[in-house]
Amino acid sequence: MQFYNNTLCISFPELVNKDAKPNLVGDNAYISQYDYINLSKNKKLVSVRRGSRSTPALYEFETLPMNIKQAVASKYKDVVKSAQQEPVKKILQHDYKALSFFTKYTLPNGEHLKENTIREYAATAVALNTIIKLQSDSKAWRQALGGTSTQKDAFKNLLTLMSSFQEKWGWKLPAGERAVRIKISKYKQLGYESIVSGKLCNENAAKVVQSDQEAALRRIMAVGRNFDDVQVMNLYNMTAQAAGWKKITKGTVANKRDEWQIYTDAGSRGKGNHDDVHAMQVKRHAPKAPLLYWTVDGWDAELLYQKVAIRIDKESGKEKKVTEYHHRLTVVVVLDPCGKYPVGYAIGTHETPGLIRQALRNAVTHTAELFGEMHHVHQLQTDRYGKGNLNPFYEAISKIYTPARAHNAKAKVIEPYFKHLNKNHCQIRQNWSGFGVTSRKENQPNAEYLNKIRKSFPDQQGCIDQIVEMINAERKCKVAAYLEAYNNLEDKYKFTISPVEFLHRLGETSPRGLTNKLVGSGVLLQVDKHKFSYDSFDPSFRQYRNEDWVIKYDPADMSRVLASSKDASLKFMLEDKYTQPMALAERAEGDAAELRNIFNFNDDLVKDILDTQENDFNELNDLFNRVPALQETLGKLLIVDSEGQHKDNKSNARLQSQAKKKTLQIEQKAEKQNQKEQMSKREAFLDSKLDINDFLTTKH
Repeated sequence: MQFYNNTLCISFPELVNKDAKPNLVGDNAYISQYDYINLSKNKKLVSVRRGSRSTPALYEFETLPMNIKQAVASKYKDVVKSAQQEPVKKILQHDYKALSFFTKYTLPNGEHLKENTIREYAATAVALNTIIKLQSDSKAWRQALGGTSTQKDAFKNLLTLMSSFQEKWGWKLPAGERAVRIKISKYKQLGYESIVSGKLCNENAAKVVQSDQEAALRRIMAVGRNFDDVQVMNLYNMTAQAAGWKKITKGTVANKRDEWQIYTDAGSRGKGNHDDVHAMQVKRHAPKAPLLYWTVDGWDAELLYQKVAIRIDKESGKEKKVTEYHHRLTVVVVLDPCGKYPVGYAIGTHETPGLIRQALRNAVTHTAELFGEMHHVHQLQTDRYGKGNLNPFYEAISKIYTPARAHNAKAKVIEPYFKHLNKNHCQIRQNWSGFGVTSRKENQPNAEYLNKIRKSFPDQQGCIDQIVEMINAERKCKVAAYLEAYNNLEDKYKFTISPVEFLHRLGETSPRGLTNKLVGSGVLLQVDKHKFSYDSFDPSFRQYRNEDWVIKYDPADMSRVLASSKDASLKFMLEDKYTQPMALAERAEGDAAELRNIFNFNDDLVKDILDTQENDFNELNDLFNRVPALQETLGKLLIVDSEGQHKDNKSNARLQSQAKKKTLQIEQKAEKQNQKEQMSKREAFLDSKLDINDFLTTKH
């Protein structure tokens, strides 16, 4: 439908579908080709314009048969309006240059336009393009207006016509005719730039355009007292009045606060807030094998317990017992992010360096339960709590110690784990105290209900049992995967630690650094009013009876301790002494065996002493024989033999010397006697062979 020479017309393509069979009305048509021929012959179709190759034939709408007019009217709610829209539809075209321009457009504050704003501005450009084109095309202009008489009414009607497309296209034009004219004028002059609203940069912000104005406003916003928008506005306007600047509103402050938040938060909320909110975070993944990385932190378990406290009665001034129900325990957890396995923990009334050491020792001893040997970790990360006191301990338990950056809670993966424990284990308990103080009120437990059931809260030991149960439940459901992941741990990251090394490096030291000596009842130790007695079945330990021992122990396992010399050159593991009953009637199973162990040890000790003395005697005896001058030394040293005799040995030595001398005399006497007998025999022989008279009767 369209107007032609101020006449409402319908075109031939709208009346007849030439592609349909001649006797049938085709799709989107009102009559068949045969009906068209008959109506033309009967002159029931009044032609307004003859058809040509470029323009279809037009027929006056009012002269059409009633059935056709009704059919057309049923299709178009407003036939006249539809006819007026037709030339506009032909002109309306998407402006992709405008879409590209607004997509790349950057506001003075550095931001880009929002997606819906880009679509709105691009559509507005289409509307302005259409209006300008209609104004420049008199023919289309008249068709669109349906023969409007005056130019003023024509523009008004055109705006009304354009508003019928506004919902579909999404543009926004000013409501007033004059404002539209001004907008068209600016559009012709500035192009797409004229469509961008000055409000996007906040027209009030235009009052703060100079660098000194911005600096003054930012500085007020960054004050650590955290002024609200009204306070900032008042302080700035006081400065503006003195400097001759324009005053601003609280809306300007709000807009600028959003824009400059990254610069003002560091001053008003601190560096920690800046790191959490504005700084770029490092994304990390959990280790694939255990013992590569542990993280430690303390958490006030959200479980309440009751405790009896002693208070002073204000009236009487006397002590009285009062039951309190608000207490909570602190649990220090050593978490291995590999499977989020709680490898160690310790429970106390509050976080202390001792509680942290206890949790880490528990982690090391638990590795022995898991893997057969105690291990320490490759890398350990903690917060900065007690860093001066605990650093040597952290370095002893790990190959690499990396403290988390201060005020950077996001660096610790253990924080979400505490939330997991609270949600899945604590919240199901009747004595659950709720989430953190920053949580929403509706998520907290009913305070009235808690107060009503407060007497059912467990005592401190009962609360400890709840926490132990919670940790054991966590370990139970994760231990299988944790053990399997241990197979992924390379040998170079398996750091085992012996019991001696464990106590030497990670054990607590005797209170106040006191040293202990071995006495008859063993090495005595007192910890928190508890007295212990330790001894060793290692015979060599008794060779250092006069040594001042430094005792190192694990408070969680006092069954054995490490006795170390001050320079750590001597180390002995000591066992808790077995206590025997005095009365035979109270003897229990195992008492006799323990007693026999002591007897056997003492027997072996005596035997060892006697063997040593015997060896010494033999060694010295040989020495004395080789050096008789040392005989007197024996008397001075009072060295006894294996039978504990000293005088016999001295006498024996003297007698042996005399006997040797006598023997020598006897041997000399025997030699002389032997020589004498040999001489007698020789003389007798000579007497038998020689006659003296023969010599006397010789010829000479």
